[in-house]
Amino acid sequence: MTRDDTPAMTAAYDELLAVARATVAAAALGEPEPLAILAGYLAEHAQLPPVGARPAQLLALASSGWGGGGR
Repeated sequence: MTRDDTPAMTAAYDELLAVARATVAAAALGEPEPLAILAGYLAEHAQLPPVGARPAQLLALASSGWGGGGR
């Protein structure tokens, strides 16, 4: 990553944070499918987890430095 990448990374982070916050807000309001917001975002960016993936596996990958991100 170079200094030139910083604005794009910041924008991507801000967008993901907004989607996460909207998902939590939808759940708090009792909306019927709050995860649809996040799932739609992940699908749009080809980042849905593989079928059968376990949360602990995905978190371990992220903490090891491999997040599977591909922007």
